[in-house]
Amino acid sequence: MKNFLLLICLSCIAAGAAAQSVRIGSLEFSVKKNQDTVAQFLPVDCPPCPDENGEAPKKAQFKQFHKSTPFMGIGFIQPNIGGEKRYATMGGKSINLDFGWQHRYQLAKRWAFVGVFHYSYHNYKLRDAAVEPLFVNEVLNGTPYPAGSIAKQVYRTHSVAIGGMLRFYLKPPRRRTNSGLYADVGLQGDYVFSKYFNVYPGDKRRKFHNDYALNAFPGYALARLGWKGTALFCRYRLTDAFNQKVLPMDLPRVTIGIQFL
Repeated sequence: MKNFLLLICLSCIAAGAAAQSVRIGSLEFSVKKNQDTVAQFLPVDCPPCPDENGEAPKKAQFKQFHKSTPFMGIGFIQPNIGGEKRYATMGGKSINLDFGWQHRYQLAKRWAFVGVFHYSYHNYKLRDAAVEPLFVNEVLNGTPYPAGSIAKQVYRTHSVAIGGMLRFYLKPPRRRTNSGLYADVGLQGDYVFSKYFNVYPGDKRRKFHNDYALNAFPGYALARLGWKGTALFCRYRLTDAFNQKVLPMDLPRVTIGIQFL
Protein backbone atom coordinates (compact mmCIF):
# COMPACT_ATOMS: atom_id res chain seq x y z
CA MET A 1 0.00 0.00 0.00
CA LYS A 2 2.79 2.42 0.82
CA ASN A 3 4.47 1.69 -2.49
CA PHE A 4 1.19 2.40 -4.34
CA LEU A 5 0.76 5.87 -2.65
CA LEU A 6 4.39 6.74 -3.37
CA LEU A 7 3.86 5.89 -7.05
CA ILE A 8 0.82 8.23 -7.27
CA CYS A 9 2.77 11.18 -5.70
CA LEU A 10 5.68 10.75 -8.09
CA SER A 11 3.26 10.71 -11.06
CA CYS A 12 1.64 14.04 -9.97
CA ILE A 13 5.03 15.70 -9.52
CA ALA A 14 6.15 14.55 -12.98
CA ALA A 15 2.93 15.85 -14.61
CA GLY A 16 3.33 19.27 -12.95
CA ALA A 17 6.94 19.53 -14.07
CA ALA A 18 6.00 18.63 -17.63
CA ALA A 19 3.52 21.58 -17.91
CA GLN A 20 5.14 25.03 -18.08
CA SER A 21 3.57 28.43 -18.90
CA VAL A 22 5.30 31.63 -20.03
CA ARG A 23 3.56 35.06 -20.30
CA ILE A 24 4.69 37.70 -22.84
CA GLY A 25 2.64 40.89 -23.15
CA SER A 26 -1.00 39.94 -23.68
CA LEU A 27 -0.26 36.27 -24.52
CA GLU A 28 0.34 33.33 -22.23
CA PHE A 29 2.25 30.35 -23.67
CA SER A 30 1.46 26.95 -22.09
CA VAL A 31 3.82 24.13 -23.10
CA LYS A 32 3.10 20.51 -22.15
CA LYS A 33 5.54 17.68 -22.74
CA ASN A 34 4.17 14.17 -23.02
CA GLN A 35 5.05 12.11 -26.03
CA ASP A 36 4.72 15.20 -28.26
CA THR A 37 5.33 18.92 -27.61
CA VAL A 38 2.15 21.08 -27.75
CA ALA A 39 2.10 24.92 -27.62
CA GLN A 40 -1.07 26.73 -26.56
CA PHE A 41 -1.52 30.50 -26.99
CA LEU A 42 -4.02 31.92 -24.53
CA PRO A 43 -4.87 35.66 -24.71
CA VAL A 44 -4.86 37.47 -21.41
CA ASP A 45 -7.21 40.39 -20.77
CA CYS A 46 -5.11 43.25 -19.50
CA PRO A 47 -6.27 46.68 -20.71
CA PRO A 48 -4.02 48.58 -20.94
CA CYS A 49 -1.44 45.91 -21.64
CA PRO A 50 2.14 46.52 -20.52
CA ASP A 51 4.94 47.06 -22.99
CA GLU A 52 8.16 45.08 -23.28
CA ASN A 53 9.51 46.70 -20.13
CA GLY A 54 6.43 45.72 -18.16
CA GLU A 55 5.09 49.31 -17.96
CA ALA A 56 1.52 50.29 -18.90
CA PRO A 57 1.36 52.66 -21.93
CA LYS A 58 0.66 56.31 -21.16
CA LYS A 59 -2.54 57.98 -22.37
CA ALA A 60 -2.02 60.12 -25.49
CA GLN A 61 -1.77 63.82 -24.61
CA PHE A 62 -2.94 66.79 -26.73
CA LYS A 63 -0.18 68.60 -28.60
CA GLN A 64 -0.47 72.21 -29.74
CA PHE A 65 -0.13 72.85 -33.45
CA HIS A 66 -0.45 75.52 -36.14
CA LYS A 67 -2.30 75.34 -39.45
CA SER A 68 -2.49 77.94 -42.27
CA THR A 69 -5.16 78.09 -44.97
CA PRO A 70 -6.24 80.61 -47.62
CA PHE A 71 -9.80 81.87 -47.52
CA MET A 72 -12.27 84.00 -49.41
CA GLY A 73 -15.61 85.48 -48.47
CA ILE A 74 -18.54 87.50 -49.68
CA GLY A 75 -20.81 89.61 -47.51
CA PHE A 76 -23.83 91.82 -47.96
CA ILE A 77 -23.93 95.21 -46.26
CA GLN A 78 -27.21 95.57 -44.41
CA PRO A 79 -29.06 98.81 -45.28
CA ASN A 80 -29.65 100.03 -41.72
CA ILE A 81 -29.62 98.16 -38.41
CA GLY A 82 -29.85 100.04 -35.13
CA GLY A 83 -32.19 102.86 -36.06
CA GLU A 84 -29.48 105.53 -36.46
CA LYS A 85 -29.76 107.98 -39.31
CA ARG A 86 -27.50 106.87 -42.17
CA TYR A 87 -27.16 107.30 -45.88
CA ALA A 88 -29.55 104.90 -47.62
CA THR A 89 -27.93 101.95 -49.41
CA MET A 90 -29.17 99.18 -51.68
CA GLY A 91 -28.78 96.04 -49.60
CA GLY A 92 -28.50 93.40 -52.31
CA LYS A 93 -26.02 95.48 -54.35
CA SER A 94 -23.84 96.73 -51.48
CA ILE A 95 -21.24 94.00 -50.98
CA ASN A 96 -17.96 93.16 -49.30
CA LEU A 97 -15.29 90.78 -50.68
CA ASP A 98 -12.37 89.29 -48.72
CA PHE A 99 -9.34 87.39 -50.02
CA GLY A 100 -6.58 86.40 -47.64
CA TRP A 101 -4.90 83.95 -45.29
CA GLN A 102 -5.91 82.42 -41.99
CA HIS A 103 -3.62 81.04 -39.26
CA ARG A 104 -5.07 78.68 -36.65
CA TYR A 105 -3.07 78.08 -33.47
CA GLN A 106 -4.63 75.11 -31.65
CA LEU A 107 -4.05 75.83 -27.94
CA ALA A 108 -6.21 73.05 -26.45
CA LYS A 109 -8.70 70.46 -27.60
CA ARG A 110 -11.58 72.96 -27.49
CA TRP A 111 -9.74 76.29 -27.80
CA ALA A 112 -7.77 77.95 -30.56
CA PHE A 113 -6.52 81.39 -31.58
CA VAL A 114 -7.18 82.42 -35.17
CA GLY A 115 -5.28 85.21 -36.93
CA VAL A 116 -6.34 86.62 -40.31
CA PHE A 117 -4.63 88.83 -42.86
CA HIS A 118 -6.52 89.75 -46.01
CA TYR A 119 -7.49 92.21 -48.70
CA SER A 120 -10.97 93.67 -48.32
CA TYR A 121 -13.19 95.43 -50.81
CA HIS A 122 -16.35 97.37 -49.91
CA ASN A 123 -18.89 98.66 -52.39
CA TYR A 124 -21.68 100.82 -50.94
CA LYS A 125 -24.33 101.53 -53.55
CA LEU A 126 -26.05 104.67 -52.26
CA ARG A 127 -29.40 106.23 -53.06
CA ASP A 128 -29.36 109.91 -52.20
CA ALA A 129 -25.96 110.94 -50.80
CA ALA A 130 -25.05 112.94 -53.93
CA VAL A 131 -27.96 115.33 -53.39
CA GLU A 132 -27.45 115.89 -49.64
CA PRO A 133 -26.03 119.45 -49.21
CA LEU A 134 -23.22 118.64 -46.76
CA PHE A 135 -22.11 115.63 -48.78
CA VAL A 136 -22.07 117.72 -51.95
CA ASN A 137 -19.90 120.39 -50.30
CA GLU A 138 -17.39 118.06 -48.60
CA VAL A 139 -17.10 115.12 -51.02
CA LEU A 140 -18.28 116.41 -54.39
CA ASN A 141 -16.36 119.68 -54.07
CA GLY A 142 -19.59 121.70 -54.13
CA THR A 143 -20.73 120.31 -57.49
CA PRO A 144 -24.50 119.60 -57.31
CA TYR A 145 -26.20 116.98 -59.45
CA PRO A 146 -29.97 117.01 -59.93
CA ALA A 147 -31.52 113.84 -58.49
CA GLY A 148 -33.09 112.86 -61.78
CA SER A 149 -29.76 113.03 -63.63
CA ILE A 150 -27.87 110.50 -61.44
CA ALA A 151 -27.90 106.96 -62.82
CA LYS A 152 -25.69 105.49 -60.06
CA GLN A 153 -23.69 106.59 -57.02
CA VAL A 154 -21.26 104.34 -55.12
CA TYR A 155 -18.69 104.65 -52.37
CA ARG A 156 -15.83 102.12 -52.73
CA THR A 157 -12.86 101.22 -50.57
CA HIS A 158 -9.83 98.94 -50.99
CA SER A 159 -8.04 97.98 -47.79
CA VAL A 160 -5.72 95.53 -46.06
CA ALA A 161 -6.94 94.02 -42.82
CA ILE A 162 -5.47 92.17 -39.87
CA GLY A 163 -7.45 90.55 -37.08
CA GLY A 164 -7.51 88.03 -34.26
CA MET A 165 -10.25 85.76 -32.95
CA LEU A 166 -10.68 83.33 -30.08
CA ARG A 167 -12.24 80.04 -31.18
CA PHE A 168 -14.33 77.68 -29.07
CA TYR A 169 -15.13 74.23 -30.46
CA LEU A 170 -18.70 73.06 -30.01
CA LYS A 171 -17.51 69.78 -31.55
CA PRO A 172 -13.71 69.34 -31.57
CA PRO A 173 -12.08 68.14 -34.80
CA ARG A 174 -10.99 64.52 -34.99
CA ARG A 175 -7.96 65.35 -37.13
CA ARG A 176 -5.72 68.38 -37.52
CA THR A 177 -6.80 68.86 -41.11
CA ASN A 178 -10.42 69.43 -40.03
CA SER A 179 -11.94 72.30 -38.09
CA GLY A 180 -14.96 70.68 -36.44
CA LEU A 181 -17.94 72.80 -35.35
CA TYR A 182 -16.76 76.11 -33.89
CA ALA A 183 -17.64 79.68 -32.93
CA ASP A 184 -15.19 82.62 -33.34
CA VAL A 185 -15.26 86.04 -31.69
CA GLY A 186 -12.66 88.75 -32.27
CA LEU A 187 -11.55 92.14 -33.61
CA GLN A 188 -10.23 93.41 -36.94
CA GLY A 189 -8.49 96.61 -38.02
CA ASP A 190 -8.23 97.92 -41.61
CA TYR A 191 -6.03 100.36 -43.44
CA VAL A 192 -7.96 101.84 -46.37
CA PHE A 193 -5.35 102.62 -49.02
CA SER A 194 -7.91 103.61 -51.67
CA LYS A 195 -11.30 105.26 -51.10
CA TYR A 196 -13.43 107.28 -53.49
CA PHE A 197 -16.96 108.23 -54.42
CA ASN A 198 -18.29 107.70 -57.94
CA VAL A 199 -21.24 109.54 -59.45
CA TYR A 200 -22.67 108.56 -62.82
CA PRO A 201 -24.69 111.41 -64.35
CA GLY A 202 -25.96 109.44 -67.31
CA ASP A 203 -23.24 107.31 -68.92
CA LYS A 204 -20.36 109.46 -67.64
CA ARG A 205 -18.45 108.89 -64.41
CA ARG A 206 -17.22 111.51 -61.95
CA LYS A 207 -14.70 110.30 -59.35
CA PHE A 208 -14.07 112.21 -56.10
CA HIS A 209 -11.44 111.74 -53.35
CA ASN A 210 -11.50 113.48 -49.97
CA ASP A 211 -9.08 112.18 -47.35
CA TYR A 212 -10.43 114.53 -44.71
CA ALA A 213 -14.07 113.46 -44.99
CA LEU A 214 -13.43 109.73 -45.57
CA ASN A 215 -11.75 107.78 -42.71
CA ALA A 216 -8.80 105.51 -43.46
CA PHE A 217 -8.65 103.34 -40.30
CA PRO A 218 -11.94 101.53 -39.59
CA GLY A 219 -12.20 98.91 -36.84
CA TYR A 220 -14.57 95.95 -36.68
CA ALA A 221 -15.96 93.37 -34.27
CA LEU A 222 -16.21 89.86 -35.76
CA ALA A 223 -18.27 86.74 -35.10
CA ARG A 224 -18.28 83.47 -37.03
CA LEU A 225 -20.05 80.14 -36.81
CA GLY A 226 -18.39 77.46 -38.89
CA TRP A 227 -18.32 73.79 -39.77
CA LYS A 228 -15.14 72.41 -41.36
CA GLY A 229 -14.30 74.66 -44.36
CA THR A 230 -17.39 76.93 -44.38
CA ALA A 231 -18.35 79.71 -41.96
CA LEU A 232 -21.15 82.24 -41.63
CA PHE A 233 -19.86 85.59 -40.40
CA CYS A 234 -21.15 88.88 -39.07
CA ARG A 235 -18.94 91.99 -39.08
CA TYR A 236 -19.84 95.18 -37.21
CA ARG A 237 -17.90 98.37 -37.85
CA LEU A 238 -17.02 100.01 -34.54
CA THR A 239 -15.75 103.27 -36.04
CA ASP A 240 -17.27 105.81 -38.43
CA ALA A 241 -16.69 105.48 -42.17
CA PHE A 242 -17.00 109.27 -42.57
CA ASN A 243 -15.54 112.09 -40.51
CA GLN A 244 -18.46 113.11 -38.30
CA LYS A 245 -17.07 116.63 -37.93
CA VAL A 246 -17.99 117.38 -41.52
CA LEU A 247 -20.56 114.67 -42.36
CA PRO A 248 -23.10 114.07 -39.57
CA MET A 249 -24.55 110.96 -41.24
CA ASP A 250 -22.63 107.73 -41.76
CA LEU A 251 -22.76 104.44 -43.69
CA PRO A 252 -24.40 101.20 -42.49
CA ARG A 253 -22.23 99.23 -40.04
CA VAL A 254 -23.34 95.59 -40.32
CA THR A 255 -22.15 93.05 -42.92
CA ILE A 256 -23.41 89.45 -43.01
CA GLY A 257 -21.99 86.79 -45.32
CA ILE A 258 -20.21 83.49 -45.86
CA GLN A 259 -16.52 82.52 -45.96
CA PHE A 260 -14.80 79.52 -47.51
CA LEU A 261 -11.69 78.44 -45.60
